[in-house]
Amino acid sequence: TRDISGTTDIINESVLQAFGTFAEITADDFALLSEAAANERYTAFKTYLNNLYLGLDIDAILNGQQPINENLTLCPI
Repeated sequence: TRDISGTTDIINESVLQAFGTFAEITADDFALLSEAAANERYTAFKTYLNNLYLGLDIDAILNGQQPINENLTLCPI
């Protein structure tokens, strides 16, 4: 979730969804990607999110430098 001027929005995105030049894939497909291909997709997804949600810094969130609401049933990225 993110808070903008007192308004809370839920961000619901997945590295498995279609974004940029990447097609939608299943979790099984993602598991079968080479390490290089998985890293490429993951890095592109973080860039996509940072560009889509101005002010969002995925790396800072993952490093614990920004507040984040934890949902133990979903992966944050």
